[in-house]
Amino acid sequence: MLARALELLLPVLIDKKNVRVLDVGSGSGYLTAGLALLGGEGTIAYGIEHSESLVKFAETNINNLQDKQLKQELESRVHFFKSDGW
Repeated sequence: MLARALELLLPVLIDKKNVRVLDVGSGSGYLTAGLALLGGEGTIAYGIEHSESLVKFAETNINNLQDKQLKQELESRVHFFKSDGW
């Protein structure tokens, strides 16, 4: 399902600079990270989640990446927040 969401959003994001993306209900952060990477230079993705534990889970997933270059890029382009989405 997440791969399909990224596929559908690809034409909207690909090669567009300075895009801001909001992922409401970001969960593990997988989709949020993918959205940040699909966008062009300067794209930033924001993930909001109602559960603090899920925010920490998503942040941990980014922090645990083995590829240091990817990790560094995502740390500057992906941000997670606790909020109810309203």
